[in-house]
Amino acid sequence: MKKIGIITYNKPHLKTQQVLNNILYKYDLYLIISPFKKFKKKKSIFKHRPYQFVGKSPKGLAKKYKLKIYDIKDIKKLNFIDFFLICGAGIIEKKNIIKNKMINCHSGIIPQSRGLDSFKWAIYKLRRVGLTLHFIDKNIDLGKIIYQVVTPLSKNDDLKNFADKHYNLEINLLSNFENYLDSKVKLLFKKEKPNLRIPLFKEKELEKKFTKYKEKYL
Repeated sequence: MKKIGIITYNKPHLKTQQVLNNILYKYDLYLIISPFKKFKKKKSIFKHRPYQFVGKSPKGLAKKYKLKIYDIKDIKKLNFIDFFLICGAGIIEKKNIIKNKMINCHSGIIPQSRGLDSFKWAIYKLRRVGLTLHFIDKNIDLGKIIYQVVTPLSKNDDLKNFADKHYNLEINLLSNFENYLDSKVKLLFKKEKPNLRIPLFKEKELEKKFTKYKEKYL
């Protein structure tokens, strides 16, 4: 049975719990705690994913499922772990990165859609919305690609259920990462600079932009 480390924040986190529940009996699991850095809260019009900071704390999860907990600063000592799944973390310090073992599911198609608010930026720019399963390296969203997929779009989608579909696909890809390790699916897009948070005045246009997105890609 493979040993999998789940990297998560030092506070309750929904995505962590969802992935954990999906892989609980498939692997020998460990929790790796990454500090949560609080930033000034940005106003947002559209919530493209469920509120994340709910549920049990990492200690609560460890107690419930009898898991061992380690701090991310000690990650280089955990050479017995086969892969690490990034469920909750900010930018991981370069000294803590382990090549070809730390897997992230980025909510955009890299190297085109990098950085923050990838789902929103892709719609705003009328670029393909999708996800990238990849190994992280010392660059932002530029690690070795494992698998990429365009988020399925249907004529009945509105912005909310398209966002839900996108988020659920992210959970599914990360939970089933092992199925994609030998995949050759890589989408070719031009490399762009990482995005910052989408400005409020542009976010206000998302509903109209999504209508145009559907017209372009259906």
